[in-house]
Amino acid sequence: MSNNRGKKRGSRAVTVDYKREDIFKFLNQEYPEIDIPSYQHGRILNHFNSAISKAIMQEAYEFLMPDKIGNLRILKYKPVIKIREDGSLDTSNMSVDWHKTNTLWDENSEAKKNKQLVYFTNEHSEGYQYKWYFTNYRSNCVNKTAYCFIPSRSNKRELGRLIKSEEFTGDFYM
Repeated sequence: MSNNRGKKRGSRAVTVDYKREDIFKFLNQEYPEIDIPSYQHGRILNHFNSAISKAIMQEAYEFLMPDKIGNLRILKYKPVIKIREDGSLDTSNMSVDWHKTNTLWDENSEAKKNKQLVYFTNEHSEGYQYKWYFTNYRSNCVNKTAYCFIPSRSNKRELGRLIKSEEFTGDFYM
């Protein structure tokens, strides 16, 4: 993968060596007795990936990838709030709530002029934040630092919806 820092959203396309079609061709060559069409193979892969991501998000499942590539799970953490020496809040590790910021700027022109920002406090989760977490510290793979996991936008949004829902009873490892 290449370093895509500084590029606009959508340009973080992941280039891979093998695609779904390559896996399908390999299976047909190695196991000719398994005769399924390409579209059905794609449906099986989609169903498997959906089931794994659902188990990870809803049941706090830790997915151990085959061949010791790594582990995938949801990480729960409480961000550290830092105060600078001058007494001001260090907001470098805090996320901006742009909806509330824009509402504030519409109501208060002075706040817009001073570029006052509103940050997420995560009151719904008692200050905890959650993220997809991939680790390969136990991996036997060569060049294991080249492996990374970037969750799809839909998986990130689904995790957010799940955590904000009132039915959320799951808890994740810290």
